[in-house]
Amino acid sequence: MSRAFALAVLAVGLLSGMDAAIKGLATSFSVPQIALLRFIFGSLAILAVTAVVRPPRPRLETVLANSWRAVLGVVTALTFYFALGRLPLAETLALALLSPCCTVLFGALLLRENVGRPVIIALIVGLLGMLTIVAPKFGGASASAAALEGAAAVLVSTLTYSLSLVLLRSRATRDHPTTIVAVQNIGSALILGGLAPFAPAGLWQPLAASDLVNFAGLGILGVGGHLLIVKAFSLAPASRIAPADYTALIYASIFGYIFFAETPAWTTVAGALLIIVSSFVATRR
Repeated sequence: MSRAFALAVLAVGLLSGMDAAIKGLATSFSVPQIALLRFIFGSLAILAVTAVVRPPRPRLETVLANSWRAVLGVVTALTFYFALGRLPLAETLALALLSPCCTVLFGALLLRENVGRPVIIALIVGLLGMLTIVAPKFGGASASAAALEGAAAVLVSTLTYSLSLVLLRSRATRDHPTTIVAVQNIGSALILGGLAPFAPAGLWQPLAASDLVNFAGLGILGVGGHLLIVKAFSLAPASRIAPADYTALIYASIFGYIFFAETPAWTTVAGALLIIVSSFVATRR
C-alpha cells in the first residue's frame, strides 16, 4: 500500500467518523447550525495547525483560487448533512461513492480530459447502483418523501464535492496543504456566518458546554481528514487514490451498527458494489 493511498484511507475514516457524529447531532440541531459550528471550529483548528507549521504567506491569487472551494464546501455540507438526517449512514455514504464518476466527468468538462465509451458505461452502471439502493425506500408515502429528499440531497452534495476535488487537483501540488484547508474552512464559516442573521427564528438552538465539545470534535475530524486528503493528492494522481473512497462503506457500516443500530440491507450492499465497480472503471483510464 502506497503512502498516498494509506493517507487517503485514514482521511476517509476521519471524515466518516465526522459524518456519524453529525448524524447524531442532527436530531437536536438544524443543518445550518451544525454546518456553521463545524466550520467555525474547523477554522480554529486549522489556525492552530498553521501557527505550528508556519506555511509561506499565501498570495492573493492563491486565496481567490481556493475560495471557490469554500463556496462548494458550503453547498456540500448543507446538502450532505441534510441527507444524513434522512437516510441511514451506510446508504448515505454508499450513494456518495458516485463521487469518483462525477469527478471524472467534471475532469472531462473542465480539464479537457478524454472520456471514452467505458466511462459512459461506468456512469450508467453507477446510476443503476444508486437506483438499487434508493428504490426499496419508495414503499410508503412518508418513507418515499424522506428517501427522495435524502437521495436528492446526496446527489447534489456528490456533484459539488466532485467539482471541489477537480479544483483541488489543480492546486494540491502548488499550494501548501494548510493554506488550502484554511481557506476552505474560514471561507465557509464566513459565508454561513454572513447568512445566519437572515435565518428564520428558532433555527438556532442554545448550546451547552458538552455541545461545544462535540462541535469542536467535528472541526478537528474535518480538518484532519481534509489535510490528509490534500497531502495524498500532492503525492499521487487522483486515479491512484480514488479507490480509497470505497472504504467509506466499511466505516459507515461499522459506525452505523455501533452508534445507530443500523444494519445495511442487501440492496444497499448490492447497489454499493455496482457503484464501486462503476467508479473503478471510470478512474482506470
